[in-house]
Amino acid sequence: MQNIFHFSLNDFLLSSKRSSQHAYENIKNLLNAIENTNTHTKAITALLELKDHLISTPGDHLEDYFFSIDKFTLSSETDDTNVLFLLQLPSIFTPEEWSFTFYEGLLRIPQEEFVNRVIVELGCGNGWISLALAKKFNLTKIIGLDLNPKAVVCAKLNLYLNSYKNKAEPIFD
Repeated sequence: MQNIFHFSLNDFLLSSKRSSQHAYENIKNLLNAIENTNTHTKAITALLELKDHLISTPGDHLEDYFFSIDKFTLSSETDDTNVLFLLQLPSIFTPEEWSFTFYEGLLRIPQEEFVNRVIVELGCGNGWISLALAKKFNLTKIIGLDLNPKAVVCAKLNLYLNSYKNKAEPIFD
């Protein structure tokens, strides 16, 4: 794998505008750079730059770039455990009302049931339920599975989006 990583926000967005396949390839390449120990920190910084740009720029990014990154609030509480940043691709199911009901049902389970546990989510989509549980409870590990390979890429990037502060400082590992 290459040890050189160059990121230009403008080039990334311009290329993504060409087609959903270009956008997916750009996103997949960014994930590959994040997963490479030699380019990890630069790639995380690039992902956070992309997030900050899309969050602060109005418009329909899914329409414009064939992907979006949005701030997703889980409840009216204002602490950080109730906020997720989610990358979304057109081919991945977006969180729907029934999934909120499912998540709310999981929150009714006593917290002790989650402590030091391994959780497996089948059909994780963009990974939002797994990420929300990780932020809420002290889980040993969460494994998200999905048949759609694009969902897996999306869920992995969402993990990174929600695991790092600006300047690529880990929030949790």
